[in-house]
Amino acid sequence: MTARRLGAREWLVLSRLPGLGAARLAELAATVKAWPDGWLALLPREAATSLRLWLDHPGRSPLSDEIARAEAWLAEAPDRHLLHPGHPHWPTLLTEIPDPPSTRPPPASPRPPSLADPAHRDPRPTAAAVGLG
Repeated sequence: MTARRLGAREWLVLSRLPGLGAARLAELAATVKAWPDGWLALLPREAATSLRLWLDHPGRSPLSDEIARAEAWLAEAPDRHLLHPGHPHWPTLLTEIPDPPSTRPPPASPRPPSLADPAHRDPRPTAAAVGLG
């Protein structure tokens, strides 16, 4: 087990694990220091199984396609960045929010990932159209 800061790729993988929401991810991030063993030990079973598959056999993991798409999107323009804890521009106050905003768009969304505004949590599809999302 190694204690180190997780990079963008690790955070990207963790954010895509099944059954692991933003609040649980933030809770784990506050306590788990060892990558990947500490995470594997504390993740819910389905998420741990998915992470183990990605670590051991990335080519067989469904996460690989999602990660590749996200990395390709990030690489398309120099002004695209994946902010994560440990990133030099990560807002430290965001870490203190007990229910952090999700950074994942709905599955059918044609828009790329973006940071949600925690002040607007209206889940209706029409929310964005009327300025509530």
